Amino acid sequence: MRAGKLRRWTPHDMITHKRLIRHLDQEVNRAAMAYYVYKTINTQAARSRPIYRALNESSWAWATILHSLQCTFFIYIDRVFDIKRNPHNNIIDVVETFVRYAQKHDKSRVPQFIRLRQTVASYARRAEPYRVIRKRVFAHPGYRHESEIKRLFKKTHIGQIDSLLRFLQRCVSTLTMYKLNDHDLALHKQRLTLKGNLIHDTKQMLRRLKCPTMPSSVRATARR
Repeated sequence: MRAGKLRRWTPHDMITHKRLIRHLDQEVNRAAMAYYVYKTINTQAARSRPIYRALNESSWAWATILHSLQCTFFIYIDRVFDIKRNPHNNIIDVVETFVRYAQKHDKSRVPQFIRLRQTVASYARRAEPYRVIRKRVFAHPGYRHESEIKRLFKKTHIGQIDSLLRFLQRCVSTLTMYKLNDHDLALHKQRLTLKGNLIHDTKQMLRRLKCPTMPSSVRATARR
């Protein structure tokens, strides 16, 4: 944090920036939650035969759940970068609002915000294949053949999705700390807990599917 007095935010600035960050945080978290739960279910099913069998005992329900998670991820990752249909709540416009604020009230931070704006633009380009899938596969299906859909998904990569979500969460956290405590824009220093919490909870849920807890009366009957 920079030495000296903290900047004074006007009530209007506080309300505006708080609202922007809150809405962006919701969009990013919904994308991240859907993705991490979807990925963990698939990973655990591939690693554990008992979990795989437990899921297949209710295959219709789990296929619907997985499809819903996948659909949710693509919808929200598109919204995070959509400057046309999601004005003011997308990351590009939010960062631009902070850039303009710094240019007027916090000039020493302008270079940091300019670099952040450039980084956001870079990640927006990386997110484009996922936005295309949202539009052409989930929102407005435009392909009739499975091969065309597979061609779109070949442009995606799990490592790239992880990197994209990690950047988005760090960006939101960094902007929050700047607003609250006048912190520098150090994205790499932001500690993220959402991924770990979601993976832990999902694994716990799957373990219960594999080894469901039975009432004591049922356990007693089973032992006889």
